[in-house]
Amino acid sequence: MVERSIDELERRLVLIEVKAEIEHVLKSYCRSADRRNVDAFRDNFHPDSTHNHIPYFKGLSSDFAQGLTAHLDALFTSHFLTNIEIAVDLDAGTAVTECYFMAAHFVEADARKEAFSGHRVGVDEIWWVGGRYFDRFEKREGRWKIAHRTGVHDWEHWQEIDARGFKRDVAEVPEEGPFSPQWVRKHMPFSTTQ
Repeated sequence: MVERSIDELERRLVLIEVKAEIEHVLKSYCRSADRRNVDAFRDNFHPDSTHNHIPYFKGLSSDFAQGLTAHLDALFTSHFLTNIEIAVDLDAGTAVTECYFMAAHFVEADARKEAFSGHRVGVDEIWWVGGRYFDRFEKREGRWKIAHRTGVHDWEHWQEIDARGFKRDVAEVPEEGPFSPQWVRKHMPFSTTQ
């Protein structure tokens, strides 16, 4: 058995907690985008964070967050992450991450062309996007947030919806009881800072 000092074990435990907090931010980005919650979306970034979402946007992450309003032209979106890699420098209070993403944007026939440039107006479609996020995180005022994000689309595909169409009667989120937003916040804490 390998013996480790208490200091080394404590440092490893802190590293595990930091990686969990960073992964929470990565997932919160997706969740808040899909919920179209601009305030929660912005909270994943430091105020001066920059964003380079190739080839669609380059500027402040707070300005990129305003683009969530374009998602209102989609019936709904679903963002997924996988292959999350996190490298942390505890002493510097920085980290870099890379993860794969896949996003499905369910775009109705009457969506504005300005919101989805590849959309064929008059046709219900799904805009599939696969790519990678490269992030630089910084710990400021006790919280790990994204200081810079580069998003790369490795592939995109527009899929026409067949005659069966979209399911338009998507279930309503309960306002009370199990799995309401209040219940989730109380019973399923997502962050080590809560």
